[in-house]
Amino acid sequence: MRLSHKARTTIRVVGLVAVCFAAAVLAESQVGGLFVTTDPPGAEVYVANQLRGVSPCAIAEVGMGPVEIKAVKEGFLNAKDAATVNPNKITKVELKLEALPNVGNILVLVEPTGSDIILDYVPFGKTPCRIVNIKEGTHKMEVGRDK
Repeated sequence: MRLSHKARTTIRVVGLVAVCFAAAVLAESQVGGLFVTTDPPGAEVYVANQLRGVSPCAIAEVGMGPVEIKAVKEGFLNAKDAATVNPNKITKVELKLEALPNVGNILVLVEPTGSDIILDYVPFGKTPCRIVNIKEGTHKMEVGRDK
């Protein structure tokens, strides 16, 4: 089958686009890792707002470039830091969490599940739900479900 000059040119352009796309995908696939420790240990570790483990933890296959790391633990302020992930390297991150004074946690178990929870006029989600780091004292809680 013989292709016209215009058809051959189109095929070449499509082939060039495919090669460029493959090179871009290859460049984006470079990854590194993180090793995150917290003081105290046992905090949930989030990378780019995704839960990735509990400290101390090694986190593999993190895309290269800058990322935000957050540590969350009951009774402590969240700790955040930024790190730059380099391809084929492990970046160490240490986060110190500050203890919160006079806080507690509330576990809400209500039937039927899926009931709305409002604590001190702020929506907190649906049951079952665990609300952490609530200041000591009296609070107003509403639990209900639309019929």
